[in-house]
Amino acid sequence: MAPATDSPPSLSTLPAELLHDIIQLTETPDLVSLCQTTRSLQAAATWSLYRKIRLSDASKAVRCFQTIIARPEAALAVRHMELRFPRTDFLSSFFKLAAAAIRCTTLVDHLDLSRAGPVLKYLDEVPLKHLKRCVMPYSPDMFFFLDRHKHITWLAMEPDRFSVRAARQGVRVPQIHLSELSSLVTLSSMVQLLGPLPALKEADIYWEIEGNAGTIVPLLAASTTLRRLSCMTSVTNLGLIAALATHLPHVAELRFRLDSPYPAYKDEINAFLDTLERYLPSFHSLTHIQVKLPVEELRAESAFSFEEVEEEFETAIRWGKLCPKLETCRLITGVCWGRTVTGDYWLPPARSNKAERMAWALAVRKYSSMDADDLFALQICPPAATTRPN
Repeated sequence: MAPATDSPPSLSTLPAELLHDIIQLTETPDLVSLCQTTRSLQAAATWSLYRKIRLSDASKAVRCFQTIIARPEAALAVRHMELRFPRTDFLSSFFKLAAAAIRCTTLVDHLDLSRAGPVLKYLDEVPLKHLKRCVMPYSPDMFFFLDRHKHITWLAMEPDRFSVRAARQGVRVPQIHLSELSSLVTLSSMVQLLGPLPALKEADIYWEIEGNAGTIVPLLAASTTLRRLSCMTSVTNLGLIAALATHLPHVAELRFRLDSPYPAYKDEINAFLDTLERYLPSFHSLTHIQVKLPVEELRAESAFSFEEVEEEFETAIRWGKLCPKLETCRLITGVCWGRTVTGDYWLPPARSNKAERMAWALAVRKYSSMDADDLFALQICPPAATTRPN
C-alpha cells in the first residue's frame, strides 16, 4: 500500500465558511496570535479582530491607531469604532493620531466619539462615505462633521459642558439638515438645531428643560414618518403629555422613563398616569405604551404589593378600551400586559418573577369563566422590540 501523502489537517485547510465561523468565536488574545501565523490566517483573523473596535485605554488605543495607519488591510476591516476614554485631557498629538486612523477606515459605518470629542477638530475634510451611525458629543465641531455626512441614518448627540452652556445661554450654532436620518437620540433642547427630518421614524428624547415641550414637539411633528417616541422626563412634566397628544397623535409606540423614584414620588407618578389616561383617546394609532421607573433596582420583587399590581391590571384594561389598537401596556411594576390576539383579554407574560405571578393570579380570578389552562394557552401580542443598536 502506498504511503499516505495528505498533509495533516490544519486551520488553513478548512473551508472558508467553517474557518470564518471558528474565528468569529475566537477570543481577542487568540486572534492576535493568529495574526502572527500564515498569511491566509492573518487575513481572516485581522478582519475579525478589527471589525468592531472599542477603546477606553489610551495606551492600547495608540497601538491600535498605529496599526490601522500602517496596515491598510486592518483599516479596511473596521466597520464599528467606539472611542470612550474616561478623560479627554490628552495632548493634541493623541487626538491627531486618532483622527489619522479614522481617516484610514474608509468603510466604517458606526462611529462613537462621545468620549473623544477633541478628535472632531482634526477630522475636517474627512468624508466617510459608508458612515451610517454616529454617537457625537455636542460641540461646535460636531456641526461641521455632520454637514459632511448628511447621509447618516442614526444619530445620538450626547451632552457635554458646551451643550449645557449652549442651552442656558442660547448659543447660536448652524442648523443641521439630515434628510436620511431615521433614528435620533438627544436632548430636547438640541432638536431645534436640526432642520427638517423627513425620514425620521424613531426618537429618544431627554426632556432636560421642563416647559419646552410646546416648542419642541411641533418640530418633531414635522416628521410625519415618526412612529416610535421615547421620552425621559420629570414626573411633573405634564405639559409634555398634552403637547404629544396635540401634535403627535399618530405615534404607534410611546415610552416614558420617569426620573423620580418610587415610592417617594408615588402621588406624583399617579398624577402623571392619570394625565396620560386622560389624553390617551387622542393617540388613535397607539399600539404599545410603557411608563418606566428610572433604574431597574426600583422594580425589585418586594417593591410592589398585590393591590398595586391589581390596580395596574385594571389600568391596562381601561387603557385598552380607550385605545382600541393598543396591544401592550407596561407600567411601573414592570409587568408587560398584552392584549390577546383573539378575544379582548389582557394577560401578563410568563410567570418569571413575583410581580408576574401575582399578575397571573389576578388574571385567573378576573376571567374566572375560562379554564386556567385555556387562559394560559391564549396567545398575547408581543411587546415592541427595541431598534436601538448595541
